[in-house]
Amino acid sequence: MASTIVTAYDWERDTWTTNGDTTARQVWRQAVAEIAEKAKAKLPECSGRVDSAVKIVLAGDVELLADGTAKVASQSNGSTAYHVVNGECSCKDFAKAPHSFCKHRLSAAIVRRAQELTKARFAQLDHASTSNGQLPAHQPQGQPQGEATPALPLPEAPVSITLKATLHGHEVMVT
Repeated sequence: MASTIVTAYDWERDTWTTNGDTTARQVWRQAVAEIAEKAKAKLPECSGRVDSAVKIVLAGDVELLADGTAKVASQSNGSTAYHVVNGECSCKDFAKAPHSFCKHRLSAAIVRRAQELTKARFAQLDHASTSNGQLPAHQPQGQPQGEATPALPLPEAPVSITLKATLHGHEVMVT
């Protein structure tokens, strides 16, 4: 006898699909933007590739692997992924990109640096909360900020589910 766990799903109410603007998400996006601006300043000839890399990063199409390599989804072919290993990418653009900075290599680097920056901001929050016993006050939405206030780390979900399907010839996975 088969049982159904999920009979319907309301995509409109799901916070991940409606871009719930959590503090953690704001900190991550700000870190990505800061790293991208630094990359554009350092490599102005790669500015367009940096913009493309940011789109890849924000789409969640970069997977940093335990061995230090990265797997980056192709933006033109849903079934292709490029591997960034020791600063080299398997894409066609790698050989002709200025300084070999294709958008896949740049996106892997942006994710690595943004993760480091986000962790540092979380560590600052942890330090602030343990040094005075209180959490720092958050500024209200819409107020200008100098340095973003990091969010508390999110707790592990008690349950998770992964749905995998083929949609219009593309493999889609939602966790």
